[in-house]
Parts: sequence; C-alpha cells; structure tokens
Amino acid sequence: MKRNGYIIWLGSVINEAAMLSMRGVSLAANLFQRSLISALCLNGINVRIIGHIPESLWPRGRFLLKSTPEMLSPNIKGDLVSYLNVPFLREKDIGRRYLKSLRGFCEKFGKPTAVFSYNTSTPIRVIGEYAQRKLGIPWVCIMADGEEPEGADGLVFLSWGKYSKSVQKTRLHLDGGVPGFHGPVDRQAKPKNSFKQTVMFAGSMGLHAGVDFLVNAFRRISNKNAELLICGKGKNRYVEDAAYLDPRIKVLGAVTEERLDELFRLADIFVNSNRSTFPNNRNNFPSKVLEYLSYGKPVISTWTEGLSPEYRKILTVLENETPECLARAIENVLQWDAAQFIEFRKRAADFMESKIWDAQAKRLIEWFKSEVNL
Repeated sequence: MKRNGYIIWLGSVINEAAMLSMRGVSLAANLFQRSLISALCLNGINVRIIGHIPESLWPRGRFLLKSTPEMLSPNIKGDLVSYLNVPFLREKDIGRRYLKSLRGFCEKFGKPTAVFSYNTSTPIRVIGEYAQRKLGIPWVCIMADGEEPEGADGLVFLSWGKYSKSVQKTRLHLDGGVPGFHGPVDRQAKPKNSFKQTVMFAGSMGLHAGVDFLVNAFRRISNKNAELLICGKGKNRYVEDAAYLDPRIKVLGAVTEERLDELFRLADIFVNSNRSTFPNNRNNFPSKVLEYLSYGKPVISTWTEGLSPEYRKILTVLENETPECLARAIENVLQWDAAQFIEFRKRAADFMESKIWDAQAKRLIEWFKSEVNL
C-alpha cells in the first residue's frame, strides 16, 4: 500500500441525508466504511471509492437509480454510479459501470496499488478479478457477511466466527472501531434534577435485532424511574403498541448522528438484543457494541459467534435469551453504585484502546504490507 499511490474501494459510502432516506442502505455498513476509509486517509493512504446506492429491485424499488456526487459522504472521494434497477440486468449494469469508473481512474491517476471491496457480489468479483488479471494488483475483500470469494488475495473478517472458521491463509480479524473513547458514567451529562435511569437501544426495528424481546423484558421491570429509549429505522407495531401502553418506553425513530450522540451521553446502560437464533445474526460484527462501549457505559448483550472471546470480559452477557433473564440483568446493572460505574469505565477505556479507528487502520496497513503486498 504505497503512500504516494491510491487504492480503489468498492463500496457505498453516502452522506447522512441520503442514508436516512434510502431504505436499502445499511447504517452499520455505511458507518464502518466511512470511518475506516477516513482513518486510512489520515494515515496517508489515498482512497477513492466506486459504489452505488442499494435499493430493492423494481417494481418494489425505483426503475433507475440516479446518483450524484453530492450523495457521497463528506471528505470521501470517488464515484457513485447510476444503474438500471431491474431483474436480470441490475448486476450486469452495475458491473459495467464499475469497470468504466475504474478505467477512468486509471487514465486519470495511473494504476492503483490495490482494490479493496466491502463484501462480495457479482460486480465486485468482476472488478476484483479484473484488477488481478489486467492491472496486476491485489484484491482484498472485507467480509461483513456472505460467502468468501474465491481468488481474493486477502480476506479481512469483521466476524470472529467467520475468521476462526476460514481456511484462507492470508486473513485478518478486524471487528470495527470507534472515533475515540468518551462519555461520563457518573451521570454528569444528565440534568441535576433528573431521576431517570435510561436504558438505550439503537438499531433495526426488525425481529432479528430483538427490539420486541427487549420491550417485552423492559415491561417486566417495576422501576418507575427507568425509561427505555429506542432509536432506529423502520416500523414495529408491537413496539409502538407497547410504547402507547407504557409511557416509560419512547420510540424516537431514525435520528441524526448528532442527536444520537446526545442520547448516548444521557444513557445509563445500553442493550444489544440481537437474537442468536436468527441465522443472519450469528456472524454479525459488533459495530453497535463497540459504539456503546465507547461511551463508557455498561452493555448488556446476547452472545453470537461474531463476537471474539475477549468481549466476555467487558459485556454483561445474558445466560439465556428470555425476557425474564434480560429484565433481571437490566435491574441488576441499574442498581450499581457510583463506584461500580466508575470502575467499569476504567475497564472499558482499557479495552477500547485498541479499537480506536486510527489503531485499526494502522493494523490493516501493516497486515497488507507484510501479508498481501509482499
């Protein structure tokens, strides 16, 4: 990874307004890519992306997806391609437009040092193989989910489960990161006259994220001062009905990153309620868990294969995924005294030291130089 060259990143990194308005965009994937790319740039690596805006196939989604440079995330350079969003043609059209964009970059800036891709698909495999065969440069695939691509020169796994089971020799486990460690745990962020004990959840409203499970558990808690704040895209009738019946539950919907930061600073504890019984959850990388921990607050969590063993020493892991068990865990942590919250913050600060994006970017650069670009 030459510092005076550049790399091509295949993935969609769009701005906040577009991200919140597009149903097909994954908040976690967008945040991960933007954060890692920004950290690479700060470490002297020039990154240019080629991506598109995900959308459900027509007729559920739009027939033609038009992208503009303004949709790119701020400070991210590259192309977002437009494409025909119709069955049988979508992937071919995206692949063709990706290839045209790559050739344009080569003409303008010369041959890149490498191609990195976020996950894999038919268009991405085409570009990865083109980079290897025609340009003679390595292709590295960052695997959040999906099947491992054949022929990639290196794989970066976000999930510990996927990493530990892979037979690929050239691989790295990099489970995400955070901008920094912040947020008091002594409740100084709360108004002095506030007696609220705030439980926070941010994520999908779908069943897989376990928000129904969390609401079911919270309603079993008798503490009148406890409140549950829920943020995320989508609708969930069960959660909305529960909020109507129990005023302690507040559904805030999708909020800006600035507002989410304000809410996280007010929170006392966080809950990661992803259900391990959902197949797509088993290898989820812990992006939300890391974000929670960066605020120095206790995190109650289910356990999935995506988490590496080191997380057991910092998370309050549920013994079983029942509403009763989760309710007890929430009640127990809310009863911590000030000394316990302060002690946890110190442990969290130590744990998160290696999870800062700058440290993760340096790990990726050194791995690429020593293991891939020999």
